[in-house]
Amino acid sequence: MTAHECVADAWQSGLGAIVSNLEQHRLQVLQVNRKIMLWLGGVSLVVAGWMLATGLHWGVALITLFVIFVIGAVIITRRKAKLAVLFKTEAIPELLRTALPGFWYAGSRCVSDVEFNNSSLFIKPDRYNGKDYFEGTHGKTRLHFSLVHAEEQYETTTTDTDSDGHSTTRTEEHWRDIFKGLFFAADFNKYFNGCTLVRTGKAGILSGLNSSMVKLEDSRFSQQFTVYSSDQVEARYLLTPRMMERLMELKASLGSIELSFVGSWVYIAAGGFPYNAFEPDLKHPFNDPVQLERTLGWIFLVVGIVEELDLNTRIWTKR
Repeated sequence: MTAHECVADAWQSGLGAIVSNLEQHRLQVLQVNRKIMLWLGGVSLVVAGWMLATGLHWGVALITLFVIFVIGAVIITRRKAKLAVLFKTEAIPELLRTALPGFWYAGSRCVSDVEFNNSSLFIKPDRYNGKDYFEGTHGKTRLHFSLVHAEEQYETTTTDTDSDGHSTTRTEEHWRDIFKGLFFAADFNKYFNGCTLVRTGKAGILSGLNSSMVKLEDSRFSQQFTVYSSDQVEARYLLTPRMMERLMELKASLGSIELSFVGSWVYIAAGGFPYNAFEPDLKHPFNDPVQLERTLGWIFLVVGIVEELDLNTRIWTKR
């Protein structure tokens, strides 16, 4: 069924009542948020008037007003975040019951850092988190996926010298992304002897994997991907002409992707996948079917990777 048809069926099965209640809650939250903004505006005017009357420096006044608005923005942002979590917690499981029976969703969970590291796609992160975890079986294929944000910490050192020739060294800690996007794992129904990596464009750090480049005959594929493997024979056996065609099609739908075949699983990291894909649009009614169809459309896109790679066709058997 299409996303539109699934939403229509789920609506009749109880989803309509759920999102109607959520819409009432959304309106209440937005109304309170507007009152908070008006209250902050009033407080700001009072503070500004008092500072002007007492002759305080304008710099102090501006800093005070800035702090007031930052506090207000934090309060409103947190209220909106809780509202989005409430929508996902109540609406998505109901959608899955109709569209993908047997799947389950945990908004605060993500693919484990252990599995992320075992994929050999990236270096081990210093900070790791994520959200929107889905798990289930599609056809014959077990799969799970979530949004993931992996970061590494690094330091910069700067030295300043004053007019007297005295030097001061300052070290600062920073964070940069290793990966942020969709991380997908599916059972390939075959145990791999080695580890094969398929990367969009030029490869980066290979996480210490003892591997070498695999040269393939498909020039179109080689223009889009670089392949490394610790088992050249297995890599060529795995990357059949049809599989390479499917990977190019998958890249066309998901954008830049990185894949690895490890153990008996295929791991896919899509850095171009929107990190807010499963978030509701708080500006539009929660009981608008378009909201639900959009959310379900993203879910279908990811689960559809099983069809894209033809994982339900059991070419190999596990041993």
